[in-house]
Amino acid sequence: MRTWCQTIFCSLCLASSGFAQQMTSPAVAGTKMIADIIDIAPWGLPGSDGQPKGVYTTIFKRLSELSGCAFEPRLTPIPRAILEVSRGTASATIMLDRADLNEKAVVIGEVATLRIEIWLPPGSPARSLEDLAGKRVGYLRGPTYHEVFDRDRVIVKQQITSPLQQLQMLGKGRLEGAIGVRENFLTAAAQMGISPTDFPPPIDLGKRTVKLWVTPS
Repeated sequence: MRTWCQTIFCSLCLASSGFAQQMTSPAVAGTKMIADIIDIAPWGLPGSDGQPKGVYTTIFKRLSELSGCAFEPRLTPIPRAILEVSRGTASATIMLDRADLNEKAVVIGEVATLRIEIWLPPGSPARSLEDLAGKRVGYLRGPTYHEVFDRDRVIVKQQITSPLQQLQMLGKGRLEGAIGVRENFLTAAAQMGISPTDFPPPIDLGKRTVKLWVTPS
């Protein structure tokens, strides 16, 4: 985990000059702005004091220091974050690359690349996306993880509220697969006190880019 954290911060250093140019106009610099933090651990979650914490919260704190803009982190579901940044009711967000945000918001830069996987229940023989035809696969509302999976009409897709619930349902045999970011599942497994080796090797769907967007207004 330390390695990809270092990658994130290196990427931010490269993007910081463009970010500062975008966000430090006289009308913006020194003002408090809302940063929508997606409410999925380890990227965004409530701390013991009730305030947002997590990887993306830390990133926005660092960006505040780099740009002179005071960001107020706010935990937000992905669909609402997309709407708010597109409409200007929030100033910035970080999430997996999305066509709708690319069209409606301003991309500052790439933050990291994350691996997309399908985790499987114990004993599953599945080894590819094709093996899940007609099977029930849990996904989170909001993210778009994989183009082939998103277009597939044979896989039975079930909306789930969190990676924690995805793993719980896999363990109980209520799902035959769960799609998501590898780090999301590793964090959920740690929260549950179980080992990732309790599950079969996941189906690797490659990597997706995480980007930083700011509102166009």
